[in-house]
Amino acid sequence: MRILLIFIVVISSAFYITMMPPHADQALVNAPQAVLTEKASTFTVDTAASSVIWTGTKPSGKHVGAVGISQGTLELKKKNIKSGNFTINMSSITDTDLQGKSNSSLVGHLKSADFFDVEKFPTAVFELTGISELEAGKEVILDSATHTVSGNFTMKGIKQNISFPANITVTGSQVRAKANFNLDRTLWGVNYGTANGKVSNDINLKLDITANK
Repeated sequence: MRILLIFIVVISSAFYITMMPPHADQALVNAPQAVLTEKASTFTVDTAASSVIWTGTKPSGKHVGAVGISQGTLELKKKNIKSGNFTINMSSITDTDLQGKSNSSLVGHLKSADFFDVEKFPTAVFELTGISELEAGKEVILDSATHTVSGNFTMKGIKQNISFPANITVTGSQVRAKANFNLDRTLWGVNYGTANGKVSNDINLKLDITANK
């Protein structure tokens, strides 16, 4: 009996670990806020040099892929970001850990109504609502974090405000923003696999955005 109990504990622990998203800060989600609209010096997002990498976990492992940014701008005054937004092309979603039919099957499923329903909702939008220097002594997982960023994130027609730590650098005519956080997809109506534990509620997003003047 003792051996059986140990076996059950080990299996349960393994199940829990594989369901956990990558080690990263959890994005805080709140009601939508007023969008920053100040115009200043416009920096345009370099869509070819920018990336959004996603990781989804499940009991049997994980999947990793990317989704493209189609457009975006940041408004800067004296090296401070005053407003900004970017649009994600949900139809561009890819998977990078599978090949052949397995790859096309997963990508097709992600594009379906079970997940992101890209035919009905082809884009997702992030609109900046706040940005501030990271509070001194605030504990975050992103070691290089310099700021806290907040914005309205609209996906599948649902708008929520999210906040997360980010590393932001401004050098000459270029802005670079990096972040790595987990996001509860169910708050945007992406519920597939949650009832039976087939897929973790959290999806990990790694942002690397470059904008040039």
